[in-house]
Amino acid sequence: MSGRALVLGALMAGIVDLALGLGGAALWGGAALESALGTIGLTMQATVGVAVSHTLQRLVFGASTVWLYVAMRPRFARAGPTAIAAGLTAWLMIYVLSSWYLVAMGIFPLSLGVALVAWGLPEMVITTFAGAWIYERASR
Repeated sequence: MSGRALVLGALMAGIVDLALGLGGAALWGGAALESALGTIGLTMQATVGVAVSHTLQRLVFGASTVWLYVAMRPRFARAGPTAIAAGLTAWLMIYVLSSWYLVAMGIFPLSLGVALVAWGLPEMVITTFAGAWIYERASR
């Protein structure tokens, strides 16, 4: 395993995940999330701290998918199937479990939880593919 390749792949995956996450929020998530938070007396705060936190979170998500890919690679095929498996694993841990919890607690309506899970599936797979592609190129 190349540390340099892992860092480059993680950065790429983090950037892709940030872009896809912001795209999803712009397409459908912002109003639905604001509405869901309003039902429990909270508001969305658009502050520098929130923006920095969200950016760092997305970078960690991306880095985690590449780390999973690199850890799984010896047991699976090198590229596509391994990236899909790592992306699905990340999707399960990040989107499915957190959305399930937020819906079960009554914080999010079921429709928002389903939308997050549906958006998160291609997001995590694409994020993992992007990071894995960079990792493989940088490992050579």
